[in-house]
Amino acid sequence: MISCRSALMVAAAMSLAACAREAAVAPEAAPAQSAASVAEPALEVAAPAKWTARGQEPGWILTIENGKADFSYAYGEKSHTAVLPPSQAIEGGIEYFEKPGGLAVTVLNAPCADVMSGLPYPETVTVTLGDEVFKGCGGDTESLLTGAAWQVETIRGERLVGGFSVTMMFDPKADKIGGSGGCNSYGAPYTLTGEGLSIGDPTYTEKACDGALMTQESAFLEALVGITMFSVDETGALRMDGPDGERIAARR
Repeated sequence: MISCRSALMVAAAMSLAACAREAAVAPEAAPAQSAASVAEPALEVAAPAKWTARGQEPGWILTIENGKADFSYAYGEKSHTAVLPPSQAIEGGIEYFEKPGGLAVTVLNAPCADVMSGLPYPETVTVTLGDEVFKGCGGDTESLLTGAAWQVETIRGERLVGGFSVTMMFDPKADKIGGSGGCNSYGAPYTLTGEGLSIGDPTYTEKACDGALMTQESAFLEALVGITMFSVDETGALRMDGPDGERIAARR
């Protein structure tokens, strides 16, 4: 027969075990938020105070300045004006959207060439207005040239003399190009228009170097003066052409 004292001890042990089991139970997880409640809003991105795009066949031009869009199309016979919300980030660029059926502009950071002049631009643009779609180019052509120095890779298709660097750097404020010809420093004026690129006669220092290097430098400066057009491909490679084809190839 179990004594009263033993029964009390058994009951106490069972009570302590039950408390321990309750403490071990994990708290319930907070209810999960719905996808709609955690979705991030579209990301607004800063855009230039004034930006221009253009295209051909039929000719059109779009200017967006401080949120106001002026779109002229059908060779200037038609136009559309709108106040646009801030641009939104998309994969590879930005977009503007007025309203359903209104102006929609997609700007991709991909090189583009004007179909008439061949002049390159830094952005590929699609404009939609109602059911009409217009393709063209946007941004500032000169921005493709300016910035860090270009390292010349070939001159008229020939690789450079080993161990020597030929460079080009465009200064848009002074409208000058300068750098190293491999032996001497040089500088020259340049002009960029809607028809292409031209470079004036260079001035340079007169240090004497190895014969092969001097020959290469002379070929480079001669090729530079004859430039009439340039292009930058999707890999960032610069090609500068003259009437006789490619003259200089460079890369940053």
